[in-house]
Amino acid sequence: MSLKKIIFFISIGLIIFWVSTPIISLFIPLEFSNKELESTFEQIRFYGIPISILLALCGFIKTNDSNAIIIGKIVTTIIISVLSIFFLFISIFANMCDTTTGKILFENRQNENLKIVEREYGCGATDSEPPNVSIYKIRQLTKYFIYPTKIDTNDLDKNEWEKIND
Repeated sequence: MSLKKIIFFISIGLIIFWVSTPIISLFIPLEFSNKELESTFEQIRFYGIPISILLALCGFIKTNDSNAIIIGKIVTTIIISVLSIFFLFISIFANMCDTTTGKILFENRQNENLKIVEREYGCGATDSEPPNVSIYKIRQLTKYFIYPTKIDTNDLDKNEWEKIND
């Protein structure tokens, strides 16, 4: 396989990954374990999508294409890449709201990767209302990912959970 094809398939794979990640996160409540890691991922995605679109050009240009077709493919790819930057830039401002994890309420006695916490969802300076406070069970899947699910603390088994004092 030629280097041109390898670059093309890697670029297409990255585009699919970066575009599908926000869609999948709508259905699976998987989150990064810290905001710095999430910010790094978003920065890589922000620059990676347009770069991957430009690198995918390697697979679109064929050796038997005429000069006019090659120029058309290059211009189209650049336009799509610039449009992706525009949409990514708009998406930064579309998602001003965020969830922050507050205090730990309970810890699981058998599994240190399970905690029940208070989480706040707010929009900061763009919203005049106080944040929405909810109780979540957080499962630490790996060093990098958590799996939060909403929970009602009234149904907790007191033998399984230890209350954390303020």
